[in-house]
Parts: sequence; C-alpha cells; structure tokens
Amino acid sequence: MSINTLSLNISPDAWIQTFGGFFGGLLAGGIAIYLFKRQVNLELKRSRVNELQNFLKSYYVLNEWFVRILSTTERLAEIMETDTYSIHDRMEILPYNIESLNTSIYQLNQINDDYIPQDIYKAYLEMKSLITFFKKQCEIDLNRYQEGHLNEPFKGTYRTNYNLLNLYKEEIERYAKNNEEELKKHMK
Repeated sequence: MSINTLSLNISPDAWIQTFGGFFGGLLAGGIAIYLFKRQVNLELKRSRVNELQNFLKSYYVLNEWFVRILSTTERLAEIMETDTYSIHDRMEILPYNIESLNTSIYQLNQINDDYIPQDIYKAYLEMKSLITFFKKQCEIDLNRYQEGHLNEPFKGTYRTNYNLLNLYKEEIERYAKNNEEELKKHMK
C-alpha cells in the first residue's frame, strides 16, 4: 500500500481531527507559555516593588539619623577646630555629643541590613564606621583634656570626617531618589 493510497482512505473527519488536535495543542501551548512569561514578569515586578519599598522605608529612617549625625558632627567640627571655644567649654560639650553619636550608632545598628541594597552597602558601612571613628576621636580628645593635656585637637580631622560623612549621605540620597522614581514608575 502506498502513501497516496493510504491518504485517500483516510476520511476528512480524521484529517480535521488530527490537524485540529495538533493546532489546538499548539495554541494551548502558546497560551500557556504566554501566561507563564506574564506571571514570571508580574512576580519579578512585585518582588522589585517590594525590594524598593523595603529599602525606601529603611532609607527614611536612615536619613533622619544621618541628618542628626551630620548636625552633630558639623557642630563638633566647629567646636573642636576653631578658637571660639575654650578647652573647658569643649570638656563640657563633648560628653553630650559623644552620647548623641552613641545613640545614633545604636539606632543605625537596629536597621535591617538586608534592606540596604548591594549598590550602596559599602557606602553605608563606611558611613557607620566613620561615625564610630568620629565618636572615638571625640572620646580621645575628651580623655586628653581630662588628663590635663590641654593642647589642641588634631586640626582638620573633624572637618575632614564631617565632609566624608556628607559625601556618603549624598551618595545614599541619590540612590534613594532614583529608587523613588523607579517605584513611582512601577506603581503606575
């Protein structure tokens, strides 16, 4: 029996059923693939929105503390690096500022690091370590004054560290603004 003879013996219903099943399967498979891709894209978008929201919530808390820290460190740079304040004034002012920095460090450590994106994590860690260093610098100067070493603090280091803190804050702030814009686009 040849193929021509075989094809002539198959009824049109069988052909329709065969090709109908084949094209129906292709159509169903295509729809399933489309729906799968769409679901994956929606899940990726939801995940990204959640990631952005978590970071921005953390950033709003961070920023409040960064503002306080910068205010404290700027004030300390003014106090420690100008001739406006006497050694006695500095000895009275330093403990309050050290305590303020301690509170800030504690609050920064309460923030979940998982919400800080990798892109700015290094800047975040450097900022935290610089704040700790700043506090240590204040404690060293206070101890020197209390022990009677009334010479001046290391000129320039307070202002330099303040400027570095400000740069890190600005880097994190720029990143947050970009994330806010991205979140707004996703929410449309």
